[in-house]
Amino acid sequence: MLRPLLAAAAAALVLAAPAKAATYDDNAYWAFADKLQQRIDDHWSEQDGYYHLGGGGSEPMSNSMLLLTYSVAAMLGHEGPARNDHRARVLADRLVSAPPFVTKKTGSGQIHAPGWVNSMTNAHGGQHLVFDAEVVDGLTYAYRARDALQLPDSTVKKI
Repeated sequence: MLRPLLAAAAAALVLAAPAKAATYDDNAYWAFADKLQQRIDDHWSEQDGYYHLGGGGSEPMSNSMLLLTYSVAAMLGHEGPARNDHRARVLADRLVSAPPFVTKKTGSGQIHAPGWVNSMTNAHGGQHLVFDAEVVDGLTYAYRARDALQLPDSTVKKI
């Protein structure tokens, strides 16, 4: 009886101990981003122009985070799966189009316009300011990387 309790206590102490933080340089971060990109590639829909990441009201936000990654990769000249200029162009245009971008008050939550809903396909999806903030982050970096990404003028103007 004592042995399982001691084993559980030892496991708890090991799990509770702070992990030593790994030091990553830029190359290590890009290597990690490249691995993550390879894991989600199967979720890309060229026809729909975005990643299908399980719904749940987070697809515009998740796709904007990928746009941010692609944009920073382009700005820094990264070569690898975490840079995809074509998908960045498609995502940037998709994120400034309806839906998810809406110009009239619809949906539920923190209703406002202009703004973004939590769906890539339903203009009446929920709204929350956090969705706007995340999408704007991705679009900000796409705008900053517009030359490297070769964003079309029409997309740049919408941003």
